[in-house]
Amino acid sequence: MVGNILALSFSPLLVILDEPFDNVDQERRHKLLDHLINMKATILLNTHEFDLLPRMSGWSIYFMIEGKLFGKFKADQIKRLYINKGEVEGNIAVMQTSFGKFSITENSGTIPIANVRNFNSIFDEVA
Repeated sequence: MVGNILALSFSPLLVILDEPFDNVDQERRHKLLDHLINMKATILLNTHEFDLLPRMSGWSIYFMIEGKLFGKFKADQIKRLYINKGEVEGNIAVMQTSFGKFSITENSGTIPIANVRNFNSIFDEVA
């Protein structure tokens, strides 16, 4: 948390944060997120905290799996995104991983992305 505070204390134009919500209690997580949302900076953020994504309305998100980026999605889309095994018709993205091929669909599919904690648990459920 101290590193996050130092990074944000000088009103930077570019902020790069790696897992800023790890080991931070709920109240401070929400305060930090509110601060980030209201910043006038470009923010590159790495997180496994899918539950925070809907609050980042308008933010672009990408999923990094095995060192590859997949996206571009919008954070406010997260509640409508699903992951499916294989390449399904009507997908908006296809991910080739060591677990196999998976498709991202919108509004219907096998597993709602918003209902899981992180991608590792999704692959366990879908695979």
